[in-house]
Parts: sequence; C-alpha cells; structure tokens
Amino acid sequence: MKPFLSAAPVTTPSPGMANERDATSTLGGILICGGQSRRMGRDKALLQVDGQSMIRRAAQLLGETCSELQLACGPEPRYSELGLPLVLDAQADGGPLAGICAGLKALQTSHGMVLACDMPRMQAVIVRRLFEAAEAEQLDVCYLATERGVEPLCAIYSQRCLPAIERALSLGVRKVTAFVQVEGLGTHLRVGQIALEQHASDFTPVCNVNTPEDLARVQGQNGGPQ
Repeated sequence: MKPFLSAAPVTTPSPGMANERDATSTLGGILICGGQSRRMGRDKALLQVDGQSMIRRAAQLLGETCSELQLACGPEPRYSELGLPLVLDAQADGGPLAGICAGLKALQTSHGMVLACDMPRMQAVIVRRLFEAAEAEQLDVCYLATERGVEPLCAIYSQRCLPAIERALSLGVRKVTAFVQVEGLGTHLRVGQIALEQHASDFTPVCNVNTPEDLARVQGQNGGPQ
C-alpha cells in the first residue's frame, strides 16, 4: 500500500509571473546532512536502517529520482567517503536554510528536491508526486504536508527561490519556511503542497529520526507498505 497523496490549493502569484517560467523543468537533489545530531548523541546520518546508513539510503533515493545530487553537509566538509558532490553553507549558523541555498546554487537544474537525511522511510513515489505537482501548478515551492503540518525538508524548491532565501539569510532568518515572507522577493513566489494521508498502519515515510527511540521505532517498521 502506498501513501495517499492529494493536491492542495496554491497561492496566487503576481500578474505575469507564470509567463516568465522556463518551458522545461528538471529536478536535482539536495540532501540535507549538516545537522549536529544533539538529541541522538552521535551522528545520525551514519546510523543504519535495514543494514544501510540513513545518508546512503537518502542518497540512493535521490539518485533514483533526480538527475544530479548535492550533499548539503553544513559549513565544513563531511561524508566525502560517499564520493558525492559536497556543498558548504556560506553561513556557519544558517541551519538547513543555508544548506538549501548552497544546494540550489550548485544545481544545474530548474528545481531542487530537498530531503533531510533522517527520513529513512521516504519513498520515490512521493518525490515524483511532489515534482509533478510543482510542474502542473507552476509552483516555486511544493511542500509535503502531513497532519503535523508542512515538511520543509521534504519539498521541491525552484531556482526562483534563491534571491528570497539569500535575502532571508542576510536578515538573520533561520526558519526554513519564512523566506517566502521576504517582501518583494518571497511574497511573489507560488507556494503549494500535496497532502500525505495516513492509513491505519503506524508506518509513515516522513518519520524523522532524532532520538534513539525514533531509531528503534523506524527499525521496527520493516520497510513499511509497498
């Protein structure tokens, strides 16, 4: 059983914005793996689920669904052993928003699929549906939404987001979703979402692994529905 995904309304862009968009959309991957893992007590990206580290699982998923991949590993190089391109945060304290900024700058594609490395049950079908929704509705941002709210680290971002993200970071903004509120830049972006509706199973592809308890729960899911 696959998770049920449904489209959600989008914001209305300013006049003429839709006509300025590229005719061809392409998707690259941005793997967010620059966190400190404080609640886990050790580097959670290297922890294994089903015999494979979470960072390798996420990289494999993005490699299957995206034409290129960038590892947003924080302000210092990490995980070079994976043999994948690394991008560094320009701001040491910029958090995931700085990683998204660095990743978009490095990508040659029109859009970036941002995924946190601590979602080991994420599914390729969700990545594809997010991109399909972004293309169909000409969205600059397309979040996956659950009953907990939107997931900014499981979302599509277009290159048009870059000016607003850079401006937000320069203003000290660190909340990932707040860049769309930057006057004159973010407020002109089209933002939407697709909804993930849970079934009776406890399985969830967007379960973040932040603590040892989270890890134990995910390891007990046996891969979830197919």
